[in-house]
Amino acid sequence: MAQTERVMATDPSPPCRPGAGRSDDVVALVADVHRRCRTVIESELRRLSGRVSLRGDELEVIDAALDDLVEELFLARLRSTPQDVAQVARLLGMTSPTASRSFSR
Repeated sequence: MAQTERVMATDPSPPCRPGAGRSDDVVALVADVHRRCRTVIESELRRLSGRVSLRGDELEVIDAALDDLVEELFLARLRSTPQDVAQVARLLGMTSPTASRSFSR
């Protein structure tokens, strides 16, 4: 059985190949995905705090854990695949980087 190589969030990003994707497009996409994820996290934390009695420090731990997951599962991977920026933007229903720098809707 062949082993597949897994890229971890702590691994350095591979160098960007010329023409593979513009770094400002990657930065804009990562920022927009991060903003959207923060919106979801904050909404879910408000909902959770309304259902369960949690102290502020307990909510902070949950918030930090969810932020770490977003970084590892989404943002680090987006940064490491600049050649896929346009495809990822389309997949997420965001504006194409060739049409605009902003990925926000």
